[in-house]
Amino acid sequence: MAKLSIQNLSKNFGKVEILRNIDLEIEDNEFVVFVGPSGCGKSTLLRLIAGLEDSSSGDILINDEIVTDLPPSKRGIAMVFQSYALYPHMTAYENMAFGLKIAKNSKQDIEEKVKKAAAILQLEQLLERKPKELSGGQRQRVAIGRAIVRNPQVFLFDEPLSNLDASLRIQMRMEIAKLKETLQTTMIYVTHDQTEAMTLADKIVVLRQGVIEQIGSPLHLYHHPRNLFVAGFIGSPSMNFIKSKITDLQNDHVEVEFVKMGKVKIPLKCPENGWDVKVKDSVTLGVRPEHFILTETGPFKGKIVLIERLGSETYLYVDIKTQGPILIRTEGNQVFKVGQTLHFDIHKPECHIFDENELSFERLPLKQKIKKA
Repeated sequence: MAKLSIQNLSKNFGKVEILRNIDLEIEDNEFVVFVGPSGCGKSTLLRLIAGLEDSSSGDILINDEIVTDLPPSKRGIAMVFQSYALYPHMTAYENMAFGLKIAKNSKQDIEEKVKKAAAILQLEQLLERKPKELSGGQRQRVAIGRAIVRNPQVFLFDEPLSNLDASLRIQMRMEIAKLKETLQTTMIYVTHDQTEAMTLADKIVVLRQGVIEQIGSPLHLYHHPRNLFVAGFIGSPSMNFIKSKITDLQNDHVEVEFVKMGKVKIPLKCPENGWDVKVKDSVTLGVRPEHFILTETGPFKGKIVLIERLGSETYLYVDIKTQGPILIRTEGNQVFKVGQTLHFDIHKPECHIFDENELSFERLPLKQKIKKA
């Protein structure tokens, strides 16, 4: 059980800044996911927490104790790496027990801890097998078991599923989710896969170019992204971004021109100090694929250029002429053809507007929804 605090943490390699002024609080028993594109600094941040890298400045605290200068073995942390890093000449049992042997635990203590971890991970029948006799998912479970037996204060996972195929990733995601409930301990998980982040996390930390862009629960980030980057990174498929211009500003809404096909009135609450934008300013309208509403006649239209049928749902790529195609998600049992003209509306309370600095306007929460035509 551990609370982890990161205060003004930075990491440089020479003149290159990898992480800048990271401030983060992770509560006891919280599952936190670091997510972001390759090179954003998420794995470096994890390695700093583990003690595998030295920070350039700042502090790391575990249960209010500064551990910044402590070696990894003194931090009460266990890490599961992207590669399984199992000893090929050892059995699964021996791999899981190795750290405990080095720490000079008794034989009975080692056996109890390994068998307990094996039961949690359903490895009891595989303990005498060597890594070459195990599947990728089984090897990853052994690597996780090796961490569990140490009974750490904090678990660290560095993209543990990236080497697995799609079906195994889904299975292992379920295993890690169950592990979270079983162990009831603090976990930090690094991934570039936002689907893993959305399904596993209590809290997501979105990083870009060494800084934290936003912190929040999966649904908060999905519905209230603070900027264009977070809006595009969280959610699969990604949000549509449509270049627009402001045509009206009021206390309860912003009206924008939707690619010269018409105007869209987005319900937004004016801030106390007034709008920091004006009519005719360029903005970006953000609409998620599920927030388009298909209609018979309008008010907007475009031609279908590509169809992806996934069974339960269908993705339509629709050319609206003034920019690249937008993506519309609809039910899988509807019939469409490439080249077909599609009429649609937008569920306006769920839209987002981003200014020229890519920051989101504050939304006014509304419960009413426009009716389907």
